Amino acid sequence: MLLEPISTVIKDSGLKKSEIDKIVLVGGSTRIPKIQKIISSYFSGKNLEKTINPDEAVACGAAIEAAKLSGDTSKYIQNLKLQDVTSLSLGVDRKGTLVDVVIKRNSPIPIKKTVTRCTVYDNQTSIRFRVCQGERALVKDNNILDELILKGIKIAPRGEMKYDLTYAIDSNGILNVSAIERGTGLSKEIAISNDKGIFYQEEIERLIEQAKRYKMDDEKAKERINAMNRLDDYAYELRNNLKNNIFISEMDQIKLTNIINYTIDWVKDNQNASKEEYEQRKKNLEEIASPILLF
Repeated sequence: MLLEPISTVIKDSGLKKSEIDKIVLVGGSTRIPKIQKIISSYFSGKNLEKTINPDEAVACGAAIEAAKLSGDTSKYIQNLKLQDVTSLSLGVDRKGTLVDVVIKRNSPIPIKKTVTRCTVYDNQTSIRFRVCQGERALVKDNNILDELILKGIKIAPRGEMKYDLTYAIDSNGILNVSAIERGTGLSKEIAISNDKGIFYQEEIERLIEQAKRYKMDDEKAKERINAMNRLDDYAYELRNNLKNNIFISEMDQIKLTNIINYTIDWVKDNQNASKEEYEQRKKNLEEIASPILLF
């Protein structure tokens, strides 16, 4: 139990144990020799930094944070900074099912990240971005903080219109989400206060533990849905290539159009098929299309 949170922090930081320069202990329990020995052994016998009073470190940190929150601007804390981090990952839904992480858990605040999205249907008049909070792979298993709906977007075939989606968390913990349509500049922004979807530490730990427990199930579900999306995307890609190809015979045009339309309809009607079935149908479609389109 002692080493688990330490291991998690190192993993989230993206560092290796060998890249840690100093190990500083804070909190009264770190005075216990057994704890010191366990931590030192975990870092291959590296010496622990003991020049800081572990009780004073906690008390000072709490005092500095309280002073800043109360608006204290005295010279004693002007040059001191406490950096907060995101307690849970923040993401956006992909095709309404999967979550794409935009800001990872334990990222330092303030922070700003931008990802590119595109339309997923033909002739969309609006696009919705759901702001998800949590560590699970599927939207349904995460907390939905809010949603941003951009209306009046340019009508076009799916995938042609692209959007820059930005998540920005300021020093007060307020999340600003904005979406801008490339080309037209159409945009919208929403602000999500830091008290929306707030969890106590016990609840955060429960959600993280739950994500670990269901990690394998989530990976399988993610692989299955990704296989479905790859089949669907490939069918639409073929359809677009077919429209712009003037060197295909009429017979091949009809043959390929029929199988493409059949595949698109089949995906819509079989959202719960297996990963293997999606992959097999994509393989069959590739075998038919490749000789015709010379892919």
